[in-house]
Amino acid sequence: MENKSEIISFCYKLGISILIINFCLFGYIVVEWKMYGFTDGEFEDLVQMLFPIKSLYISLIINFLAEHKFKQTIKAQNLRLGYIHSIVFIVASYIMSLFVIIYLKTVGILEFQYLMNLIVIIESVFGGYAGYMINDLFRKNDR
Repeated sequence: MENKSEIISFCYKLGISILIINFCLFGYIVVEWKMYGFTDGEFEDLVQMLFPIKSLYISLIINFLAEHKFKQTIKAQNLRLGYIHSIVFIVASYIMSLFVIIYLKTVGILEFQYLMNLIVIIESVFGGYAGYMINDLFRKNDR
């Protein structure tokens, strides 16, 4: 992917997808809470854990989207197909694992404390790479 407009297009698509998926995740958590999948205390603890982490990713993406809304050029980065596939795989695995463990808690398979422990593990494993990748793609191109 050598073309600057292709890089912008990829970043836009990925950024919009990450935003939509994260809003869906929070919507899913609210729906499960309203359907008594979480107690009020569990809901508060879960949101208090996830919101600060997600806000870091989301703020970088929103900043990029707002800054480059009408611009057609950013400094080109060499994005190889393997790198793009790894980004898509890691982001999809990261988000799906959060949905799955939240679902397992709401159907009674997983205790809340295990859910919180698994979120910490998932954020540590996937979040580190996702944070690097998001920073790499959506940072300001001052260089």
